[in-house]
Amino acid sequence: MTTVASAPREIAGPLLSVSRVAVRFGPLTALDGVDLEVQAGEIVALAGENGAGKTTLVRCIAGDIAPTGGTIRLDGKVVPDDPLGAARRGIAVVWQDLALCDNLDVASNLLLGNERRRHLLSDIRLHDDAARLLERMGIPLRDTTRSVRSLSGGQRQLVAVAKAMIRQPRLLLLDEPTASVGVQESALVEELIIGLREQGTTILLACHDIHQMFRLADRILVLRHGRVAASVAPSEVHPDDVVALLSGQKVDSSARRQLSRLHGLADRLVSADPSSSLTLILSALGAALGSERLCIHLLDGTWLDCAASLGLPPPLQSVWSRLPCGQAGGPVGLAAAREQPVIEENVRASAAWLPFSGLARAAKVASSWSVPVLGPGGTTWTWPPCTRGTRPAPSSRTGCWTRSPRATGCWRRSLRCSRHWPAPCRPPTASASPCSRCAGACRPMRLRW
Repeated sequence: MTTVASAPREIAGPLLSVSRVAVRFGPLTALDGVDLEVQAGEIVALAGENGAGKTTLVRCIAGDIAPTGGTIRLDGKVVPDDPLGAARRGIAVVWQDLALCDNLDVASNLLLGNERRRHLLSDIRLHDDAARLLERMGIPLRDTTRSVRSLSGGQRQLVAVAKAMIRQPRLLLLDEPTASVGVQESALVEELIIGLREQGTTILLACHDIHQMFRLADRILVLRHGRVAASVAPSEVHPDDVVALLSGQKVDSSARRQLSRLHGLADRLVSADPSSSLTLILSALGAALGSERLCIHLLDGTWLDCAASLGLPPPLQSVWSRLPCGQAGGPVGLAAAREQPVIEENVRASAAWLPFSGLARAAKVASSWSVPVLGPGGTTWTWPPCTRGTRPAPSSRTGCWTRSPRATGCWRRSLRCSRHWPAPCRPPTASASPCSRCAGACRPMRLRW
């Protein structure tokens, strides 16, 4: 069984550069030497507990407060320490309290501060331009004459984002965009954020929802006590790893963490119904492990056939459909040959991935683990080679003996049923009497002597 983790997409050219930024309020240090780079067209999420400094960093970038130390640059130019100057440089912000006027309608809120002469002379033109803006952004609000007071929390959030996008900013700052909205309304806001990214908008997102970060962000910057604890890619870590970073706990690598979870699932795997589809088992296993890419190979002599896969890119799936045991089979072949787990935390520096280095880069594989499943209960029943004409001594555990087609006159133990004991070992040309119950359920497995 093998799983792979995706590598983050590479985007050239930093748009926002934050260098050694510090903010102090008297004896309190809110930010202490924060470094951050945001690439053009990227979504970066700021993760942290309350008081970690997320909103303070957003306020510094937006020009709302002046940092005590450090510099903030947008496309190489220093961002002024005032909101109007930051807005002129192409920075827009949506605050957690939204900053909307409840006594005005949707159109007036959208164009407040951005009115043109034709808007002041004609309400019809004002509402027409507001409706076109909402339609262009895919926001499902058709009546621009409605009072903002009558809107739901999610609709108010959409209006606030649309208002920030009127001037088509280069950088959009979102401070807790879904903190006070429901599940369905939160989904609408997320769809809007994804649409803005597809249009090329660079977004810095500060929120508490870890799973939302994994759905939206290209990178996650973890803040702890005003400092940068880590910068991770969602494709390389698990949400539990980010939670551990927030609280200062030790974090295992994604491959090792998933492998540890697999050990806990081993007993449940072998107790699965033999008639269950491998695809269904693999899907449930991927959900339990938190992995989106998994595959299972079955041994066929010296070759490994891919019996089921989940989320593998087509080029990698095509090449991995049949692999040889050993080094030529990559991490899957090595795990089968050594009968030991093969963990690769960095695929680019891995010798096991050398035969598939080009495919790994194309498929954006960052790490992987491969583990051999040796038999029922996670253990292969091992015996000395049988003498022909002699059956191995029965164990105290019930079961039946079945012949492996690649073993010469030897029997292996099967735990699938206890109907009968087959005849003693015969020469390889002789056929063993199959068990009526496990003939269709038990699969031949390789013996280890």
